[in-house]
Amino acid sequence: MEIETKNFSIRSLKIKDAQTLLQKLNLSHKDSIQKIIRATPPYSLDTAKKYIEFQIEKSKEEPENCIVVGIFHKNEDLVGLIELKHISYSKGSAELNYWNEEKYLEQIYQAINDFKNYCSKKLGIHNFN
Repeated sequence: MEIETKNFSIRSLKIKDAQTLLQKLNLSHKDSIQKIIRATPPYSLDTAKKYIEFQIEKSKEEPENCIVVGIFHKNEDLVGLIELKHISYSKGSAELNYWNEEKYLEQIYQAINDFKNYCSKKLGIHNFN
C-alpha cells in the first residue's frame, strides 16, 4: 500500500526504516507509539527490526486483520504511524490508532484523513473507532 499526499507518503514499513523507527521510539514520550509497537523500553535496533519483520509477515499471512503503515515526510523521515486493527469488512469498520510527531500535527491529520479515504474507497471501511 502506498498513498502519496501533498506533504507525505503513507506506506508499509520496510526493514530499511528500522533505524528511523528506533530513533522515534527513543525520542517519543507518548504511550501511543508504544501501544502500536507493543514493546517496552529499552528499545534497540533489533526491537525495531523485529517489529517491522513481524508486520511484513502478518501482512502476507493475515492482511485482513491488521494494517500498519508509516507516514513519511517527503524527505523520507518517519513522522507518524497508523494502525488499523479489528477490521470487520462485513460491517465496514475498524479501530484506528496513530502516533505522530507534534511538529507536523495539522498536516498529519490531513494524512490520516487521506488514509481513511483510501480505506473507504479500496477496502470498504467507513467507520473508524
